[in-house]
Amino acid sequence: MSVTCVAPNGATFSNSWWSWRPLAKYCFEIHPRLEQSKHYQHWETNDGSVTAAEARALGWALWREVDAGRTLTYLQRRRRLIEAMPDVACPFCAGTGTRHHTPLTVSTCATFAGDHPAVGDPFECTGCGGLGTRRPPEDMYLFTVENVEAFSHFCRLCDGFKVM
Repeated sequence: MSVTCVAPNGATFSNSWWSWRPLAKYCFEIHPRLEQSKHYQHWETNDGSVTAAEARALGWALWREVDAGRTLTYLQRRRRLIEAMPDVACPFCAGTGTRHHTPLTVSTCATFAGDHPAVGDPFECTGCGGLGTRRPPEDMYLFTVENVEAFSHFCRLCDGFKVM
């Protein structure tokens, strides 16, 4: 997932999916007028956009939040909520902490002959490190004040952007 500015200078702002989703959610929370625009839709499916006026208004709204310390407060509150969430059963091992090798295809069997454990042999789940539980999905999404600052700067200088 990346956000690309449509400004003539070709400036870009990029985030991974794991950083973009909480940033987009924050944008809608602090700048509700963005949701009234027809352009905000599809920010989470790689085909949303923002006009130049919307981008600048969003950029200034984000800057005011950072400058006033409210973005840091939001980050701290968000972290406390996530930390208070209980662990969830690992989806890869169904909470057992153990997985089992599955049969290889005929074409890959020759490649791994003798090097691959037998079908059905148990091994420690790589999804949870053998614990059977892992942190909730919300814990995988990164939110930082620095990312908000960078996006604010990008929005204030661009002529609108498309989510690509």
